[in-house]
Amino acid sequence: MGTLERLKDFHFHLKEQGYGGRNVFEREIGVSEGYLSHMKRKGVNSDVLERVAELFPQLNIHWLLTGEGEMLNSDKSSE
Repeated sequence: MGTLERLKDFHFHLKEQGYGGRNVFEREIGVSEGYLSHMKRKGVNSDVLERVAELFPQLNIHWLLTGEGEMLNSDKSSE
């Protein structure tokens, strides 16, 4: 599974939490409508990754890039 697939998984997680649909997510991260559906072979560019990291601090960027670890950062304040 590549970065794009993990980004789609993260969006699915957000959607389950009540966040808007794919078009809302694409608009928020600054990509064109259909980006998640049509970017099959191309990688996610660094500008998109930066926006995702800024907008969604709960997302574990290491997981997004490598698939290692958990999707979400642990909540240190609850430990």
